[in-house]
Amino acid sequence: MSEKSQLEWFRNRRESRALAMVKEHVTKVVDAAEELDNVLDAAVRGRPDELASAFKRLILNEKAADNVEINLVQELSRGELPPKDREDLMRLVASVDLIADWLKVSGKNIDLLQETGVTIPPEVWSSFKEMTKNTLDCARALKSMIDVYGVDYDRMIKAREEVKRLENVVDDLYFSNRKILVKIHTNPGIVVILNDLLEGIENATDYCKHSSDTLLSLALQGR
Repeated sequence: MSEKSQLEWFRNRRESRALAMVKEHVTKVVDAAEELDNVLDAAVRGRPDELASAFKRLILNEKAADNVEINLVQELSRGELPPKDREDLMRLVASVDLIADWLKVSGKNIDLLQETGVTIPPEVWSSFKEMTKNTLDCARALKSMIDVYGVDYDRMIKAREEVKRLENVVDDLYFSNRKILVKIHTNPGIVVILNDLLEGIENATDYCKHSSDTLLSLALQGR
């Protein structure tokens, strides 16, 4: 089935219900990425109450994304799409949901560090926040891709290039930040938590890239 046929199927299904759910899903993921960036911002400024509030919002957005995913999979399974097209779309949905899952992992690690009362230098949090800022921009670029899917191929490709660029930026920051982990704390347990935090951010951005690849593949089927 071509991209055009997929779009027509979406539009004919309960007044574009499925397409609206796809966009809602990625919107919740972007919201989760924004809250993780807010968590790091609060950590940099040493404001634990704001950090806790942003973390709670992150968890709520991740749960909301999960709920949309469940409903969206049910919606797709009730359609008349051929098995291959349904499989591709469900792969996209699963990939997008994993972005939120990894954002939650990073948030939980920050929350854990706050509970331990360990002091992390503000400059370290600032380095980590540079990653979350770019991850947020990467999620927004993915949303731009989905917003113009089936409408403007050139704009979709431009947004996809931005996803790729930002994924590379985060990857470079990830390795740079790993180098400083052993310098900031002698407790190996704290280093492990910080490393898990960084991996969560990197993995979230990796799945942004993975989602963009899947979406491009869907689009190319219609060209």
